[in-house]
Amino acid sequence: MSGIITIIALLLLISVLVFVHELGHFLAAKFQGIPVKEFAIGFGKKIFSFKRGDTVYALRLIPLGGFVELEGESTGEFRNRPAYQKLIVMLAGVFMNIVFAIVAFGLYLPKLDYNFTLPAIVDFTFTGTEKQVKAFPLTALEILDSSAAKGDLEVGESIIGINGERFSSFAQFKEMLNEYKGTDQEFEFLDLETLDTYSKPVTIGNPENEDQGILGVSFDGQFSEIGQMGYFVKYNPSFLSGFSVTYDIAKFEVKAIGNLLSNSFRTGDFTEVGENVGGLPAISSQVNQVVELGDLSFLIPLAAIISISLAIFNILPLPALDGGQALIVVFETITRRKLSDELIGKINLAGFIFLIGLAILINVKDLFQFGWLDGILNIFRR
Repeated sequence: MSGIITIIALLLLISVLVFVHELGHFLAAKFQGIPVKEFAIGFGKKIFSFKRGDTVYALRLIPLGGFVELEGESTGEFRNRPAYQKLIVMLAGVFMNIVFAIVAFGLYLPKLDYNFTLPAIVDFTFTGTEKQVKAFPLTALEILDSSAAKGDLEVGESIIGINGERFSSFAQFKEMLNEYKGTDQEFEFLDLETLDTYSKPVTIGNPENEDQGILGVSFDGQFSEIGQMGYFVKYNPSFLSGFSVTYDIAKFEVKAIGNLLSNSFRTGDFTEVGENVGGLPAISSQVNQVVELGDLSFLIPLAAIISISLAIFNILPLPALDGGQALIVVFETITRRKLSDELIGKINLAGFIFLIGLAILINVKDLFQFGWLDGILNIFRR
């Protein structure tokens, strides 16, 4: 049952984001009196359509994209429009993706008490915040009766450091415990709701049986599974925080991607890029995690984050993307030389082929990474 819900939620999420993006192009064109031939959600065969005015509104079979077809997009009406009008239409989809994220975060952040968490994969300073903590919290789930720390620690407390030094992994935490075993040390804690930090002395045991653990405490693996420190941020309690978190995530993603690429080109190892760039299976996995959590409202911030990623991707100056189309307009404006329709067609075709090839590679990589390939092969075997 959860699998069916995941598929429905995934298709709904993609359809909403595609609709928002294409609505931007559509409204920008209509506002400037540019005729729109078709506004479609999905690709392939039409399964539902109607015509109002000069525009056909269609729902197509494959719900993994969409398009707005303008009158004279390659030749004639649209190509002969002023540069500023063409740029507005081309960049309106990206603008709408950002607006969607701002509104979604603005509405949802109060449910999170304006708290937000991101993996600390780059050094970053957030905007419009009350608090920002970089830590690897280990939350106590159970404290053994034999633990020397019993009475010093409470279940639910999250440890982030010892003696003013914060650990960045569970392995480093264990090393610190080994270093201080049999002594009293100052532990630093993080309240995950208020993001307040506090310290108090804790007795570290020195048991003869190491299997019991030096501290005698079992911890929640929620953050240890991430394998790295995280940024724990509390934004100012205001609807305007939607602007702040959207700006922060967009800047954070650009910086993270830039670091990944620069490190990969410097070392010649692109493994990390492959692990951190995902396609449809990666999104499906995230949606499935929300479904298994049992609170589908978490799809709202997930959709907002994906919407920001789509905006960043579409603004790239690559042929067939909005950014590439805008670059052509800027080039024609600066050089005062209009490229031939045939040349633009070839540029867009080359870009389209490149993007399709890239999408295939990323999604095949995801099939292996998330273990989907074995599942698909088993279906065919049956």
